[in-house]
Amino acid sequence: MSQIVFPCFDTSGNILMAPRRSVVYKNFYLDKEQDKPVYCLDYIINNNITTAMIVEGPIDVLTCYTYGYPAIGTFGNPSPEQIQAINKSPIKVLYLAMDNDTAGRRMANTIRAGLDPRIIIKNVIWPNGRKDPGECTFEEFNYAMMMAKNS
Repeated sequence: MSQIVFPCFDTSGNILMAPRRSVVYKNFYLDKEQDKPVYCLDYIINNNITTAMIVEGPIDVLTCYTYGYPAIGTFGNPSPEQIQAINKSPIKVLYLAMDNDTAGRRMANTIRAGLDPRIIIKNVIWPNGRKDPGECTFEEFNYAMMMAKNS
């Protein structure tokens, strides 16, 4: 089966995990014996980025970068270890931009509850009918970000 690989690195460039996604189905394959890393957190840390978005999956992360916003991803439900890694990062402002569904709201609440109080949280609300960044046009994405910045 054809798959896309989303390698995750530590801050020294060593590969931590190589999650894969089917190009036919929306199935993700993670290495079960390892803790999930935060996708692209190495880039945030190595470049001392202080404002970022957090989304669920790597395709959402890539969409955010395409639209000009640094982002990290949790590969679904965030673990306590992932939240602690974010707390140790240089992020000072975090845009919660999880999927526009019940699971996404639950994930956002988990992240919000575990974040260090020094991190300013902004909530991104995707337009009606849009589930995540990948379903938004460039204009819709920027409108959602503008609304979050001004909240």
